[in-house]
Formats: sequence, C-alpha cells, structure tokens
Amino acid sequence: MEALVVRYGQLAAKGFVANPAPEVGKRSGYEKKAFNLLRTLEGARNFCAIRSHASTLRKQDRNVLAGLRQLFEGHA
Repeated sequence: MEALVVRYGQLAAKGFVANPAPEVGKRSGYEKKAFNLLRTLEGARNFCAIRSHASTLRKQDRNVLAGLRQLFEGHA
C-alpha cells in the first residue's frame, strides 16, 4: 500500500507541473478539468466511495440523487 501512495504522490506532482495553478479568470474549461483531477488521496478515496454508492443505486434501479441525499443526511 505504501508503494501505491508514493507512486500516487509522484504522479500528482507531475500533474501539478504539467498544470500549474491558474491565473484568475485565465483557465479554459479543458485545462480546469485536468487541474481538478489533481486531488489529495483522501479526496480520491471519497470520490471513489461516492461513485461506488451511486453505481449501486443505479444497479438497484433507485433514484441516484435521492439516494445520495439520504447518504449525506445519514439515512443510508
């Protein structure tokens, strides 16, 4: 696991070099999306957990938005 964390850090560092912090109001939509992918490990884990929950809701033919709302309100 530690090797994966180190590798993730290396790749994120390369991403920040390739996508420097934007000047205010100067970043196009495409570049902004690329920059937004450079998240913390915790953010990536949260994203994956939410995405997995949404996928499960879809597979169970449930309303994804309502299910996510219940999740965040602590009623999942």
